[in-house]
Amino acid sequence: MSFGLDFGSFTNRRYEQIEEVEKIFYSIYTIVATHNSSSKCNLFWGPSFSFSLKGKYKFLSISNTFKQSFLIKNTESFGSFLISRKSEWLGETFERMQTNSFDTEKRDFSPITEANFSITYKLNKRISFSLAFIADIIWNTELAPDLIFDKIYYEISTWTHPKSSLYLYRISLGVNVHIP
Repeated sequence: MSFGLDFGSFTNRRYEQIEEVEKIFYSIYTIVATHNSSSKCNLFWGPSFSFSLKGKYKFLSISNTFKQSFLIKNTESFGSFLISRKSEWLGETFERMQTNSFDTEKRDFSPITEANFSITYKLNKRISFSLAFIADIIWNTELAPDLIFDKIYYEISTWTHPKSSLYLYRISLGVNVHIP
């Protein structure tokens, strides 16, 4: 069993654009809604502990590690949207635009679980090859804000701050050189 301190950072972005065109008699109504948002954590840190199991047979070794971290993070969320309404009636054009934005910062707690399974083949005393399968779960992560858009009364459009767990899977190949 081992204890340590983990560090990390992440950024999550969302960009969406909605365009609707309606034709009613002699008029054309166009609504374009664009929203851009991001959730960013420059640094999260906290204590971690792990335990591992290792086995060896001739030139082949296998290891399995389970690690749990409890991280504190400051998450900055930003969002903005632009709504453009355009109507054309008998050759005349009327245009109206509205913007809305927000910026928040929040201190939060997020556990991270990591499982690592690796196989190493020792070619000789100095060189070995390794293959590792790694899975990470970042629990309770605030994602980029989402806009719930009301196309009739856009003034009441609201932002939601979704939380979810992020699943990351990796495969690692390595050539290891051992220096005595």
